[in-house]
Formats: sequence, C-alpha cells, structure tokens
Amino acid sequence: MRIAMVTEGFPLISETFIYRQANALRADVLATRVDGNQIMSDFAGNTVSISGGSDLRGNVLQKAGARVWRSLFGRPTPSWPTRVKVQAGRYFSERQPDVVLAHFLQNALRCGSTCQQHGVPLVIHANGMDVHRLPSNQRFRDALGPLFAQAAAVVAVSHPMVCRLRQLGCPGEKISHICYGVPTAIFPVSKRAAEQPCRFLAVGRFVEKKAPLCTLEAFLSCVEANPMVQLELIGDGPQLPAARRYVRAQGLDAQVTFLGEQSNSFVGERMRHA
Repeated sequence: MRIAMVTEGFPLISETFIYRQANALRADVLATRVDGNQIMSDFAGNTVSISGGSDLRGNVLQKAGARVWRSLFGRPTPSWPTRVKVQAGRYFSERQPDVVLAHFLQNALRCGSTCQQHGVPLVIHANGMDVHRLPSNQRFRDALGPLFAQAAAVVAVSHPMVCRLRQLGCPGEKISHICYGVPTAIFPVSKRAAEQPCRFLAVGRFVEKKAPLCTLEAFLSCVEANPMVQLELIGDGPQLPAARRYVRAQGLDAQVTFLGEQSNSFVGERMRHA
C-alpha cells in the first residue's frame, strides 16, 4: 500500500511523532515546506516538496497571502494555492497513492479537493490545536462538516479529542482512538530516579504553551531546598532568550544547562542519566 502523508513542514524537530509515523509507514510525505534538518536524517520514506517552486519570491508571496487570509478570516487558508495543487496533482498522477493521511484538520481541508479529484480516500489525523483552538472560528468550524463527510476515517490521540471531534460533527463510527506511540527502546525510563542530588531533564519547544519559564520557576524552588540539583533543557524557540535571562537573573547558571535542539537518540541518552 502506498501512503501519501500530507503535512505543512517536514521534517520538523517539534513534530517527531509525525516523523516516526512516516518512517514506520515508509510513506511519501507531501510537504509545502521541506526542511533540511540534519538531526532527523534517517528517513526511510520519500519526501515530496509541493511548494510549487523554491524561489524566494514565491515563498514570500505564499506566506504573505496566508497571513492576509488569517487576518481577515481568522483561520488557515481553505485550500492549496494553484501552484501547490499542480505539484500535488502531478504526484497523484505519477505515484497513484492508495490513501492520503493528512495531519491536522487544516491540512486535510487544503488537500481535500485534490483527493476527491483523484479518487483517493482521505484519512485525517487530528493532533490538538486543530481540534481545540481553530474551531473557535466559525468559518473554520463550518468547513468541517463537508470534510468529515468526505473522510474515510479520523484518528484521535486521546479520549477528550474523540469527544471533541464528535462535538464538531464527526460521525463516531469514523473515529479511531490511537495514541501516539512512544518507542521505549529509544526513550527508556531512567533507573536513576532515586539517586541524589536529582538531575532533571525537560524536553520541548520554548513556546508559551509549553511554559518553559514555569519549569524554571519550579526548579528554582528545588534549588532553594537542595542547591546540588541539576536541570538540562533540550529544545529551541522564541522564549529561549527569556529563559536564559531568567537563569542569569536568578543565579542558576551552575545548575541549568541549555542543550538546544537535539536528535531522538541524544534525548534518549540524556533520559538514561536523568
């Protein structure tokens, strides 16, 4: 079976769950932005750029158009630009996938008409903000009825997400609850938890919803109780400068280490020592 996976950017270090899934399925990944990420370079599938061209002007215009649309309507653009549809259509004609697996509702909306045009079943993989945040916009929510009618199946990663999808109008018989798989051979449970002083590890993007500053505030309380504790932070993002300033201001330089973006194998190794 040939699976075409549709997403926006690939591979993204913040979406390793998509990377691992695509790798396991040996899928063709259709992405409007292909990142040359050397940290995730062992992909066994096929990456297909459908950006419609890599020229700087085209990419800038596409991003600007998306920003204008969001400012006017408060939701992602409803479909691919024409040049992206042409690239995707060429892929569909040449590779003839058996099924499309679209990550995030907005990407499913964008590729839905192309799937219909080529008679390819569409499976939607919901992930979080696409179910809980984007539907707050009525225009986006109104578009979900026809999308769910078209979908052959919808994957939800939690029981609350199953309930939310039903609230949004997705037929219950189309929803499958499939949790994210965690490769425990790569990310083992540390056997050093009882050792003191404790070594903490935090992994995630430095963005507001991941609250890295809250992690540091909590760690400061630990340091006040035991100055020998250590904290390693893996990740990058817009709140990283603020996190570094907080560490300096609180005098935590000796206890906190910023390790930046890292590979899964590196994260797994640090988990063994946490």
